[in-house]
Amino acid sequence: MQDESLYGQNKIQLTNNEVDDGFPSFSPDGQKIVFVSHRANNYDIFIMNQNGTELQQLTHTVSGDYQPSFSPDGLQIVYVSNRNNDYELFIMDSDGQNQRPLTNSVGVNLEPKFSPSALSMSCCLFCCSITNGHHPLLGSFFSDLAKSAITCLFICLALANCD
Repeated sequence: MQDESLYGQNKIQLTNNEVDDGFPSFSPDGQKIVFVSHRANNYDIFIMNQNGTELQQLTHTVSGDYQPSFSPDGLQIVYVSNRNNDYELFIMDSDGQNQRPLTNSVGVNLEPKFSPSALSMSCCLFCCSITNGHHPLLGSFFSDLAKSAITCLFICLALANCD
C-alpha cells in the first residue's frame, strides 16, 4: 500500500500569514519543525509541532537568523546569524536557550549541518580575500566540535567579483 502523504496527496498548510516562512528542518524524531519567519519584522527562528501547533519564537534579533538545522539527537539547533554584522554560525538548545556563536571568521558562513554523530559539523564559507584581490573564495569546512578545531576541506576561486 502506498502512503499518499509521501507523494503530496495529503498536503497540509502549516503556516498562514502575510510574511515569508522558509528554511524548514524536521527534528530527527519528526515531531518538530524549526524554520525561519519574517513575522517579527525581521528574520527569526521559530519552532512548532509537525502538525503546525504550539508555535514558539526561538530567536529575537534585529539583524536576522537563517538556515536552522537540528543536531542528530534533536537537542540543539545550529543556524546562521547576522547579529554581529557578519554571517556567522551560532548554536542554541532546541528550546532557544543558550544561544552562542560557533564561528568568528572573515567571510560569510552558510548552510551549517551536523554530522550524524553530532561530534562534527560542516558549513560553507564565502569570503572575499584581500590577498586575492576582488575574487571571492568558496570553501567547505569541517568543524570538530569536541576539539573546537576547523579543517578546510577545499577552497576554490569563484568566477565572480566581490565589488
